[in-house]
Amino acid sequence: MQACVPFGGSAQSVIHPDKDILGGKGLGLQEMHSIGIQVPPGFTLTTPLCQVFDRYGDLPQELWVEVDKAIARVEQDLGRKFG
Repeated sequence: MQACVPFGGSAQSVIHPDKDILGGKGLGLQEMHSIGIQVPPGFTLTTPLCQVFDRYGDLPQELWVEVDKAIARVEQDLGRKFG
């Protein structure tokens, strides 16, 4: 399961974004990016990931590798580092 879906900056637009996967805000950001509205780079954590958290009270360890990559892309797009 892809847990981080990027938007804005160097991210490729999602061809058929799904509100059930991205949530309302994530869907809106994808749609704006796909029609050429400048959206600051970022990423959406998917709603299935939220369901995992609700069920187990924690997030999978392997998620953090994906989050780190998503943050690195945002930093590269911005030309700045967080923290």
